[in-house]
Amino acid sequence: MPSQSRTEAYRRSTVPKLLRWDVNSKCNLACAHCCVGESLRDDTIRDLSTEEFLASIREAAARGVESVHYLGGEPTIRKDFLTILQVSADAGLNISFNTNGIRQDQKYIDKIFETGVRKVVVSLDGPDVWSHELMRGAGTFAKTCSFVGKLAAAKKERNQEYPLIQIQAVITSAWADRARDMVDLCRRIGAGGLKVTNLSATGDALQNYERLAADNVAQFRALVTLLDCVIDYPDIQIDVPAKPKVYQFHRKYAAEKLAPLPFGCPAVHDNVHVGPDGDISPCQLAASQGVDTRFERVNIREGALDSLTASERFNGFHETVQKPDNAVLYKHQIPCNRCEFNGLSCNPCPLPGKTGYHPTNYMCLIAEWLNDHVAPGEQPDWEALEPRMKALVMANPPRAADIP
Repeated sequence: MPSQSRTEAYRRSTVPKLLRWDVNSKCNLACAHCCVGESLRDDTIRDLSTEEFLASIREAAARGVESVHYLGGEPTIRKDFLTILQVSADAGLNISFNTNGIRQDQKYIDKIFETGVRKVVVSLDGPDVWSHELMRGAGTFAKTCSFVGKLAAAKKERNQEYPLIQIQAVITSAWADRARDMVDLCRRIGAGGLKVTNLSATGDALQNYERLAADNVAQFRALVTLLDCVIDYPDIQIDVPAKPKVYQFHRKYAAEKLAPLPFGCPAVHDNVHVGPDGDISPCQLAASQGVDTRFERVNIREGALDSLTASERFNGFHETVQKPDNAVLYKHQIPCNRCEFNGLSCNPCPLPGKTGYHPTNYMCLIAEWLNDHVAPGEQPDWEALEPRMKALVMANPPRAADIP
């Protein structure tokens, strides 16, 4: 029989290191591109009570969870959010959270520093009033920029390294052609990082997808511009949603100044998603598509972290996305099914971007084509290349598929 210490060590090794936790199902905005908009209007969802939440935090830390990243809804409108931050800090957890920046009272800002929050991710969805407020509503741009400025000033006054103030921006048609302006705004208002994400095809974003989505060629050019900015602005951390194939092209024309970064889905192995009711799922996308919900539910209130990796829900999820005849396996993804990086430095999400369709990674498809048509060190003639890039996209339309 294993000793208690060995048993505890095993438990800690099977517990995810990071919980991405939706602390509530309510928000003070109604964003056009919200990936969880449906749940914000679902009155049947019961958010964890303060007592349940705090007990779950302490239990998670005791079981080996190292970090928590709080989301929502909008986490800062939860009345006990400052208490949640304090208890998380007292439990020894590394803390980060997302916010839209609308709340900015001094007590809240002070608590961020008192609890040693490592990162505050602020949603800012465009480099100007028009592009941002197209997503988030009138009056939000100035408020969000003001919050970033206040937090940056407080950080400088305290001479603190943390928190990292990271802007999170979703690429849309409103600013895809002004990616450098987005970086310039972040630097101007005092942010230390920029994380760019793709428009999700879930929730309210799915309903507004055709209106908000940048065309694939414009999105690809935005990624390349952002990679240029990584080189040009070393004072800001820029997280670009580019897979190794896109880096490969960028290195070819930019004289190999950037090392390709590995790309992979961290769900289950490194982190899991916790819903506002405590329901644990492999990731938010799996939960929104219902891929894993056919299996027995796992809830954080039930001390389920110890048995998480052995649960029917998680094992069933892996079987669903990995079995040989599965419609969402990598063999159905273009160009993943012929990419030299797949399975080595790149393990893309095995779920479709839109429910009911085989995934096609157009960014990698374009990069693959450009690698064959742009010479090393050559500055691309985008005007000449753009019609051919668009023709490539048109020649590879979405392919319908049943999700098993």
